[in-house]
Order: sequence, then C-alpha cells, then structure tokens
Amino acid sequence: MAAMGGRAHEFRKIPSVDQLLNDLGEAELARPLIAELARALTRELRQTGEVAAYPEILARLRSQVDGLSRSRLQPVVNATGICLHTNLGRAPLAEPAVRKLAEVAGGYCNLEYDPVQGSRSRRGGYAELCLKILTGGQAVIVVNNCAAALLLILHQTVREGKPEAVIARGDLVQIGGGFRIPDILRASGAVMREVGTTNRTTLADYRNALNPQTGMILRIHRSNFYMEGFVEIPVLKELAGLGAEFAVPVVFDQGSGAMLPPAGRPPQQEETTPPQALADGVQLTCFSGDKLFGGPQAGIVIGDAERISALRHNPLYRALRPDKLTLAALETTVETYLNTAKNHAPELPALTALGADVSPLQERGRQIMARVPTDALPIELEDTLVETGGGTMPRTKIPSVALAVATERETPAELARFCRLSQPPVVGYVAKKRFYLDLRTVFPDQDPILIDRLTALASWVAAKT
Repeated sequence: MAAMGGRAHEFRKIPSVDQLLNDLGEAELARPLIAELARALTRELRQTGEVAAYPEILARLRSQVDGLSRSRLQPVVNATGICLHTNLGRAPLAEPAVRKLAEVAGGYCNLEYDPVQGSRSRRGGYAELCLKILTGGQAVIVVNNCAAALLLILHQTVREGKPEAVIARGDLVQIGGGFRIPDILRASGAVMREVGTTNRTTLADYRNALNPQTGMILRIHRSNFYMEGFVEIPVLKELAGLGAEFAVPVVFDQGSGAMLPPAGRPPQQEETTPPQALADGVQLTCFSGDKLFGGPQAGIVIGDAERISALRHNPLYRALRPDKLTLAALETTVETYLNTAKNHAPELPALTALGADVSPLQERGRQIMARVPTDALPIELEDTLVETGGGTMPRTKIPSVALAVATERETPAELARFCRLSQPPVVGYVAKKRFYLDLRTVFPDQDPILIDRLTALASWVAAKT
C-alpha cells in the first residue's frame, strides 16, 4: 500500500497537457503537433513512474518540439563534397526551373489542357517532346522515379503474357534505401531468370535462357559499385543483337541520366548515356531525372514508340505519373540542354559543381579563412577527393578542397553537430579526426554562411576553454 501511495504521489506531479502548452510559450509548430508531443511525454511519465521536476519535464518537451521543427523540409548548406547527395535532395534545380515552379505552383496551369484547342490534352506532352528531341528516342514517357519506370516496364511484360526477365546475377544489385532489384521484379509480378555468375556472364548464358516465356533481356547499370579482375559481361550492342535474333526486347536501366561526361572530366566507361544505349539497339532505357541529368526527381523512359504506347495504356501508369511541379521543373531542365551547344555541359548546378576547377575553390577557401578567427579555431585548407554520389560513377574520385577543423578539447563530432544545428544547417563530414567542410558543393553565395557559422564556432570553442 505504501508503494502504491508513493506511486500515486509521483503521478500527481505529472503536469497537464494544457499547463505544458501554456508554459512552453511561442513555438513554430502548429499547436496540435505540440499537444501530441506533450500527451506522449505525459504517457511516458505514467508508464515509467519516474517523474522529474517540472522544469526538466518542460525542457524535455521544448527539446522535442525543437527536434520536430528541424525535421521539416528546409534548405541546408551541403559541405560534404558529394554533389548528388541522396539524403540532401540530390541535384539542385537551376534558377529557371525554380522560377517555373513558383509560377506553376501558385495558381492554376494547363497541366492537361490545350489553350489553343480549348480541350483536354495529354499530361507531360511538351516535356516528352523535348526529351524525345534531346535523346533521339522514338517516344518518351515520364513517371515519378526510375524505380517506378522499371516497375512499369516489368508489369507491362507480365500483362503481355511473357513474364520472364532474363538478368545476369551480377546485375541483381541493391540500390539506395535498402531497395533491391529482385524485390522490384517480384513486386511487378515478373519472374527472374538469372544467368551467369556474380562476376562472369557470357552471351551464351543469355541465349540459353531464352524461351517462349521470355519478355525481355534486362540490364541494370551498376551505379554504386564496380567489379574488376576476372569479370565478363556482354556489351549492350551484343545483347541487342541477341534480342533482335530472337525478337526479344532488351531493356537497359541506365539509372544516372548522364547525357555527357561532366565538364573537364574524362568519359567514364560505366556511364553509357541513354542516346548511346538506343544507338546500340536497346528497345527501352530508363533513367533518373535528379541525378546526373540535373533535374527534378523523375523516371524517364525512352525508346520504341509501340512499347512506350503500351506503357502509357497500362493502368499502373496513372498511379506512377508525375505531378505538375515535376513536369514544370523537368520541362525547364530539358530546355536548358536543348539551348546548350552540343557536347557542352548545360548550366545546371550539379553539373557545374562536378566540373568546377580546384583553383577557384582554393581561393574561396583562403578568403573564408581570412575572415574567421583561426587563433581560436584552427583551420587548414586541405586537398580532398570526393564522389559524385546518388549511385553514379562509382569509379570516379574528383579532386576538391575542404576546410579542415580540429581542436584539442572538442571532438570532430561535436564540431559537426554545432554546425548542423545552425540556421540553415551546415552539413559537413568527419574523417581522420577532423571536421571537414568541402567547398565543391557549397555555392559561392553561401560562403558568408560558412564564415558566420565558423565564427560562431570559434566563439563557442573559446568560451569552453
């Protein structure tokens, strides 16, 4: 009884939700969200039976509110050096695309309306026409991402009564977020016909697997890894020849959307472009819009007109089609390509960052260091090697420049956390017992933000010593 009485006494110390909300004061989040956090907190106190002093409870709620507020979408300064950082939104959009988004999002638009004829039109027709001209494909269809594009292609094969997809075991890859190609095949209803071994698959392996149930030969771009040594796999032109011989379509998941090598970089053997794939005889190829293509998230399928038409009439397409914002940004991105001289990199932020020379980055780094009190915060300018990210060009290491910060008392993780909690968050990385801010992915107009954050970091470090 005494124990129960003590527990009841503790429960009486639990504040009401209204009291917590009133004492919390002004907050950026909507009141119902904060109320739910408060209710969850009071439930936890009742379950554990351990009730702290009221100021501590209120502080816990304030911390939870702050954490939830920071989880909302917001701009960040990408100082990781990874241009296509999946966690940070991959390719930034060019300014014309941003303006187009604002124009379209703020009111009504002609998403499926022809102002000339005064009648309904096909969604995405203009973007598809531009992509057709850019890539040389007979036809184009756009969905909401590349995984959706592959799912749609596979599902259409199943609908046509030929459910088997012949695929090399070395192509059964895992992509970001834990998604695996075999899972996508199973979700579509398609049947995998695995051929070859992990490291070696011959044309004969593909040939021997073909049968009346074969709906396609499927090649998957090894976007986030590569194999060297005792390795063999037929090139696309050989597969296309085999497909033509047996009247079996060849589908290539190109993935990255690379239309040309990044400015100033040598061509990468593993980055076959979509136009090259079509020229090699592939019937369909799909790729992402927000990787090396430099646009919004989208899945773009190009190739044979009859097969694209079948995809368009597949009932699954309606669930996968893009919205007006995706199409607005995609239209503007493709226009940028079309208005750029052949074999030149278009002015898109991701491609510009990938092709930037090291010398200007070094000069920017020196200017930043000159404006930060480095006596309190030791900073060095260090040459680095970064990756493109986003599951693209896994062999490529790009020379870059970073501000390397290290102090005697604070750990690199503490320095990184301080910068992440700024407004906007500044995201770097920790390596070799240092905190790095790589300048390749920091836009020049964001340098003042770095200066401000590093100055604040210097003051924080000085105050702790």
